[in-house]
This record gives sequence, C-alpha cells and structure tokens, in this order.
Amino acid sequence: MNLKNLFFLLITIGLFTACSKEDPQETIDKYIADNNLDAQSTDEGLYYVIEKEGTGKRPVFNSDVKVHYEGSLTDGSVFDGNLSTPISNVGYFNLTRVISGWQLGIPLFKEGGEGLLIIPPDLGYGSNPPGGSGIPKNAVLVFEVKLLDVR
Repeated sequence: MNLKNLFFLLITIGLFTACSKEDPQETIDKYIADNNLDAQSTDEGLYYVIEKEGTGKRPVFNSDVKVHYEGSLTDGSVFDGNLSTPISNVGYFNLTRVISGWQLGIPLFKEGGEGLLIIPPDLGYGSNPPGGSGIPKNAVLVFEVKLLDVR
C-alpha cells in the first residue's frame, strides 16, 4: 500500500469513527422514547422517573442511604447492582462518595420511593469508567433504584 492510499484509509477511518459516536443526548432521548418513559430532567441534565413516590424522609447531599439498585447501559447490559441481595444485607453509603448523577438523583426520592435515573456521561464516569466494570467510556447509565432508608 502506498503512502497516498494509507493516508486516504486513515482519513476514512477517522471520519467513520467521528460520525459513529452517538451524542449522549440522542442516546438518552432514544432510550426514553423506546421505553415509553415519562422522564423529567434537572438543570444539570439528569433524567429521572419517579415510579413510586415514597413516604419517608428525603436525603440531602451528605446523607447515608441504603439503596436497592441495578445499573445498566441503554442496551440493557447490566454492570452493577444489589437487587438480589436481601434488604437486611444491603449496606449504607454516603452520597458524597458516589457519582454526581446519584448525588443529584437520589435526593429526588423519599424513603420507600422507586424509579429510574438516566445519567449522562458528564454526571457518570465520563471518559474514566472503573476498570473491569464493563462500562464503556462516555456511556449513558441507567439505574433502577429503590430508596430503602435515609439516616
């Protein structure tokens, strides 16, 4: 292959790669439409669905919370969760120690509340997902959450 053909091939691959990257907002809009969700959004770009209001306390930014959850990508691939863990074995965590999407989203629920968080990359892991997590760079994350307790 001569240099001219190699250059053309590299430009073509570069254009294809640039064009094939889906805009996170398009991914979110498609996910919401495909799943017929009545999602709300925050000013920060987090989308959420409250499926069950809940009746207890609402957490604040530094609350310790106990949450049953499942994290997946928009294609349905599950990457994390504790839904199979008995509620008595689910631990507490502090909201200051989680991704921004959870810091903004979990306080939208009251204890006993259930719903979805649809988190754009800039409120999730962005270009630095945890190694071995199965989360690609700049992925939109979907979390099914059940807020069990707030303290």
